[in-house]
Amino acid sequence: MNMKQTWGRLLTYTGKYKSYVIWSFISAMISVASSLIGPYMIGVTIDKMIGKGAVQFADVFRLLTLLGLVYLVGSMFGWLLTYLTNGSLIKRLMIYAVSCSID
Repeated sequence: MNMKQTWGRLLTYTGKYKSYVIWSFISAMISVASSLIGPYMIGVTIDKMIGKGAVQFADVFRLLTLLGLVYLVGSMFGWLLTYLTNGSLIKRLMIYAVSCSID
């Protein structure tokens, strides 16, 4: 069995669980995006505090609140990604499908 046949066979098994795979992909994208946005927002917040007497407290509070929301959403989608991929939901379903096809 060559690589193309192997991938084709794997895709037939995952095709039944397309929604899980799609949600895993979406969760990964949102989780990574929040991991990248967070440090950028911290930098913007620090820029709002540079200079003597130049601290813009309203902007800093708004950015820190938004930063908390970004990390909360990122954590939720990170958990969802872990649940869908490593939480054995897809794994159990695919192993069951493969074992049924062997018989």
